[in-house]
Amino acid sequence: MREILKVNTIFAEQINKECGEDVYSCYQCKKCALGCPTAYAMRYKPHQLIRAMQLGQKDLVLKDQSIWLCLSCQTCMTRCPQSLDFVKIADAARIIAEREGYENPVPEIAAFNSSFLSLVERFGRIYEIGLVALIKLKTKQITKDMVMGLHLFFKGKFGLLPRKAENINEVRRIFNNVKELESK
Repeated sequence: MREILKVNTIFAEQINKECGEDVYSCYQCKKCALGCPTAYAMRYKPHQLIRAMQLGQKDLVLKDQSIWLCLSCQTCMTRCPQSLDFVKIADAARIIAEREGYENPVPEIAAFNSSFLSLVERFGRIYEIGLVALIKLKTKQITKDMVMGLHLFFKGKFGLLPRKAENINEVRRIFNNVKELESK
């Protein structure tokens, strides 16, 4: 007599609750992965991550770097015959990972994100040298890529001092609204 395997649906339900996307609507056509510009760097392609979610393989998804490599470019969704939004799904998985204490296997991405946002909040735009400096400090890789950085600096690609955007007050208002929403 055959034994019926039961699939743990809790993780798929968590994803759905977090972002409103039903991973069970994916039927593994692989169009998302074929269009993904970062699929080459992912251990698990978008369709494989969704399949792991369908099967309740939470640790596989949340411990791997693949969810952190998503560029949020929406190429996957535009190709998906089910209009499944993998960007929302990857965001939800990252939120769950952070909430539940999973370590980000690509700390440079987290350093970039937080540095980028802090500079936009402060200046209303990106300050390249400041961005590089913050990332280097957060990742403790101070001298990595220094030769390339100096080359870009001497070519005039990095401004020495930051400039504030003209609409800095509007940018700060947006950040304050987001902080208020996140605190609820």
